[in-house]
Order: sequence, then structure tokens, then C-alpha cells
Amino acid sequence: MKLLTTLLFFSFILNQYAQQYRPIPTDLNGIEKATHSLNGTWQFNPTPVSKFWQSHSTKDWKTIEVPGEWVMQGYDVEPHTRAAYSKEFSVPNDWNNSEIILRCDAIYSDAIVYVNQQKVGAHEGGFNAFEFNVTQFLKFREKNTISIGVMSESFSDTIVSATQYAAHQLGGITRKIYLFAVPKVHITDLEVTTTFDEEYKNAKLGIKYEFQNNSKSDLNNTKIVFTLISPDGKLRELGETNVNTTEEDIEFNIVEPQKWNAEQPNLYTL
Repeated sequence: MKLLTTLLFFSFILNQYAQQYRPIPTDLNGIEKATHSLNGTWQFNPTPVSKFWQSHSTKDWKTIEVPGEWVMQGYDVEPHTRAAYSKEFSVPNDWNNSEIILRCDAIYSDAIVYVNQQKVGAHEGGFNAFEFNVTQFLKFREKNTISIGVMSESFSDTIVSATQYAAHQLGGITRKIYLFAVPKVHITDLEVTTTFDEEYKNAKLGIKYEFQNNSKSDLNNTKIVFTLISPDGKLRELGETNVNTTEEDIEFNIVEPQKWNAEQPNLYTL
């Protein structure tokens, strides 16, 4: 009974922190590049004042490289306190008609994110990516400021005992952080599965997706078209579906697909 209660509790925690993970477009009409990196040199303060994100000056702060742990760059942060990161950036002008997503590939391990002095959101979990839609918080043709409060010690840190095994704080923006642009109508989540038959000859391609409409358009006549490009470059139209709901789960039969192995790493493009 204790084990069941524990599993249910962790399941609840994981569900609470589940995040959307949008596919990043490779080609957008009128946009030169869909991603904008925020990696590099940030301002850092291991002992910030309260409401540090409201301050207009970081002249007394030090510099730190992102991604990276603060300990590895010579900084000491008191346990169970929140260090502060800050960086100025500009948004590409050709993104003005897009939805803009901030994605952090990992921050260890409890983070609160502010953009232009407004709270965007919070995340706990030191090894998984998370993202926020920051469109409403951004300004074009002028500087923006992102501020992040990071605490190394958290409930998730206790669960995985990472600090214990590493024998030092793992705090920091430890993986890439960047912005990317998506259309007003875009896929917000995508899951692809492949299941072979008993003869390991033919397969079913399962596609589950969610999409979001942040435009003022009626999507009654909108379709999603699925195509599959084989390893030898041949294109196959799988089919299409009407956009009737915000979530769809469909399946296609694939006859004798080329399989992947270490010697012949065949890959399809969906």
C-alpha cells in the first residue's frame, strides 16, 4: 500500500510538471531563421536582492557562461537560496507575426523565469526541458531582458540524489536556452510510434498530435497533410485529416518499410 501511494504521488508530480514540447519549424514563410540562441555570457549574482528581476541595473553583477554550472565557474551559492541570472536580447524583426517560444533544455533544478520584469512561469526538474510561450511579454525593435532565479536544492534534487552523488551543487542553466518562432496555428505536441506485425514485415505508423490556434481564423477548411520520404528520397502521400479537434490520433499502414540497424541506419522523414 505504501508503494502504491508513493507511485501515485510521483505520477501526480510528473503530471503537474509535464510540459508541451513543440516541434521547431525548419522553414517558415517570411522568416530567415526560426531559432535565436540565448547561450553565451550572462550577468550573474549569487546573492541577489529580493525582486531582483525588477531592477534595471546589473552593473555590480558578475559574468557567467551559459550553459554551465556556477560551481564550475568559481561561484559559491548558499544552499536553499536562489541565485540570479540576467541577459539582454533582441527579437528578430521578422518574427512579429509569429508565436515566440522560450525553451530551456535544462536548468538545475528549480527555476523561475521573468521577461521584461514579468513572471513567465516556473519549472522544477533538473534534467528535463521545458518551455513557455513568451509572445505577450516581448518587445520588438528594442531591448528585452530575461531574468531567471535558480535554486540548486529542490524536491526533485532530493528524489534523484544528484547533489549527493556529485558531491557539489549542480545549480545553473546547464543546457541550451533559446527562442524559436512558430506560426499562429501550429503543432504543440507530436508523438510518433512504429509497430511491426508478427512477421516483422509490415508496420503501422501511429501519429498523435495536438495543435493550437492563436489566430482569429476559422479552421473548418484547414487540413493536415502527411507525407513520408523514404531513405532513397521517394515521397509518399500518406493521407490527410481535417482539423476538427485540438487533438488527433491516427494510424497509417506502411508496406515493407526499410528497417533500421547499426549497419544500415535507414531513416524516414515524416
